[in-house]
Amino acid sequence: MTFMYEGFTHTGNRRCFTFRSTRVPNEPVNIFSIEVDLPLLSRIRFPVQDGPRFCLQLLNTASLAGTDALDRFHTYRLVEEDFRQLLVEREKEAAERALRKPPRRPFRSPSGNSSFALGLGPREG
Repeated sequence: MTFMYEGFTHTGNRRCFTFRSTRVPNEPVNIFSIEVDLPLLSRIRFPVQDGPRFCLQLLNTASLAGTDALDRFHTYRLVEEDFRQLLVEREKEAAERALRKPPRRPFRSPSGNSSFALGLGPREG
């Protein structure tokens, strides 16, 4: 099944993403409207611009699970639980970054005017 993004509408603090789909060319078009509260996106630090891609992933996953799973998305409102997998992955990446060693600063040799010399003993003047 293929889904095509039709666009969005914006009312108050909500944005509604609309998709259409047909299973067979002669079959009627199915419309899917997925609504999200913008304060929710702000709270979980999720870019509004990524909303259509996220909704498309939900629709594709639901279509693989079967018609019953997909039917609930004809008119659906996203909740924080829908973002759970994304939040878990984000926390995992942050933990992996924290465990990595900080990058080593490159070694710079002293300038020619410096009185500091590496591995040579005192300078004779």
